Amino acid sequence: MISAKSELAEQAPWELLCEHGGNAQALAAALAISSESLLDLSSAVSPFPYPLPPMPVDILTQLPYGDGSVTGLAADCYGVEPEQLVAASGSQSLIQWLPRTRSRSRVLVPRVGYAEHAYWWANEGHSCVAYDDIEQQALSRTIVSSGASVLVLIHPNNPTGAYISASDLECWRACLPKDGLIVVDEAFIDATPAASLVSMLDMPGLIILRSVGKFFGLPGLRLGFALGAPALIRRASEALGPWPVSAPALWAARQFFGDCRWQNDNRCRLLSLAEQQRACLEQTLVRCMQSSGTSPTADIRLVQTPLFSSLRMPHSEAKALVSTLLERRIAIRYYRQHPQHAWLRIGLATDIQRQQLEETLADIQAGLSTCAI
Repeated sequence: MISAKSELAEQAPWELLCEHGGNAQALAAALAISSESLLDLSSAVSPFPYPLPPMPVDILTQLPYGDGSVTGLAADCYGVEPEQLVAASGSQSLIQWLPRTRSRSRVLVPRVGYAEHAYWWANEGHSCVAYDDIEQQALSRTIVSSGASVLVLIHPNNPTGAYISASDLECWRACLPKDGLIVVDEAFIDATPAASLVSMLDMPGLIILRSVGKFFGLPGLRLGFALGAPALIRRASEALGPWPVSAPALWAARQFFGDCRWQNDNRCRLLSLAEQQRACLEQTLVRCMQSSGTSPTADIRLVQTPLFSSLRMPHSEAKALVSTLLERRIAIRYYRQHPQHAWLRIGLATDIQRQQLEETLADIQAGLSTCAI
């Protein structure tokens, strides 16, 4: 039997960036460096965690029954009614639960995106069909031709940054059977809440997943929510059982959900930094690769969202760039789900981190220009 530790040791360091981001300790061990010396931009979590006060120790002395206050605060924050929402230990637990709510179905999942959706639907015996095009009519045709009864959407998509509209959702729902299900993963929507599809919750078979960790910068809390029609939410609540969320998570939620001023300030800060990061990458990386001839202009695409930047490029250049950055102790996320091109996701950097990234990219420009990477 091969241990997990030895399996990690056999992987090239860049391969660790093809699964989940944010595992700085494993990366540092693979590179034989300290985790403190690694600039880890492989995660798309906000670099500005909510400033929680010290937690009272007695929070841990009783079972986390809750008093409904978190549900009410979260509902106010998301713009829904309390009966349209249920808390869970991260949206991941809901992703794993949803496939168990249906008999074996044909499920449409994005080819490029958070891979846990496809994994857990397939793991429960469902037949998964990958789609690439989210243009309204193109995906409508795919729904009909595939015979799917479940549609999984990521809004905005991680890593492609693609958003969908209410009219898209209405069109696609009309193509599904009467008992069809639409799962919308809005883990990255909090920085642009006006784009959320919560106004569509009256749509039959619609469930929206929200994640606290990204926007509030606290992924270790493991706190997420399912939003949907009251009957669907009651089913979710029964399935999750008693105490689905830890006491520390409930305590923390009471702090940040009610702090609207911090939320608004954080959105402004994220949007400002995102624009600066986009300009940095455009200047130091994209133009260099395009002018160097390493890739045709049409093969390179830069997408910016409030919490991450994404670069689409050929796999050969992507693998080389990820490896080169790792040699310089910078980690970014590598998506290799699409056979024709890669997506590289770069988490939002602080001013100091962006300066380090910019200096490193400038340092390797000569190598890019001569196809050295």
